[in-house]
Amino acid sequence: MEVYEKLNEILKTKGLSKKEFALRLIAKDVKLKNTGEVPSEKVIYAYLSGRISLRIELIPTIVEILNISEQELFDDSQGKRIKLLHHILRNPSEQEYQTASLLLRQKNQTENYSFPEDYQLSRIQELISFAPLRTVEKMISILERYKSMFEEFEKEGI
Repeated sequence: MEVYEKLNEILKTKGLSKKEFALRLIAKDVKLKNTGEVPSEKVIYAYLSGRISLRIELIPTIVEILNISEQELFDDSQGKRIKLLHHILRNPSEQEYQTASLLLRQKNQTENYSFPEDYQLSRIQELISFAPLRTVEKMISILERYKSMFEEFEKEGI
């Protein structure tokens, strides 16, 4: 799917007319690098019809107007979303970490369900290949400590 097609699909999903989108984009006063001017409504319609290619300098403003990620404008397939998430979680900033933690806590509180144990084990097996070796070694160490504690509790009848 071409970017202009994806953009039109997003506009439709958001219930935003092309005219309203064009007016919002113009109101943001983003100047094109090649002309130094704000694109006209006619030029924006040309972007939306695919007659001319969307200028890259408009993308941050477009995603802001539509309240989407830049990735969604190009490809929001499940595989690409997971790849993007993996990229962010590999080395998250403190703000990204805090936001993800908060969102996951909220989701867990509203859904409040648990997966069967075999699902959890298969998910771990599926995802472990993405973890750095150091992380895997640390996980093994922690799990071995839990195992030792569990065995001690069993010996003491706790």
